[in-house]
Amino acid sequence: MIHDPIVAEVRKARAKIAAECGYDLHTYFERQREAIKRWKGKVVDGDELLRARRLAERVPPKEEQAAPSARGTAKRHAGGRRIGRSRDSQ
Repeated sequence: MIHDPIVAEVRKARAKIAAECGYDLHTYFERQREAIKRWKGKVVDGDELLRARRLAERVPPKEEQAAPSARGTAKRHAGGRRIGRSRDSQ
């Protein structure tokens, strides 16, 4: 098993907090709720992050959206053929 110092530090902190709460889940989560209330930053719900990520993947930023070119702007039938002048009349 690979030893990761960051994972070890997180586990050590978790064990310390659990011991301080007497290994009681109700006490642990009450402590978490109080910490969130004191937090000055924004606490974001995981579902909110997922929705924002999916939205960002669907809609490219405005600078990446290319303007339509003059070529290929001809109207087309549902079958894909152009409406209007034929090639012979050009």
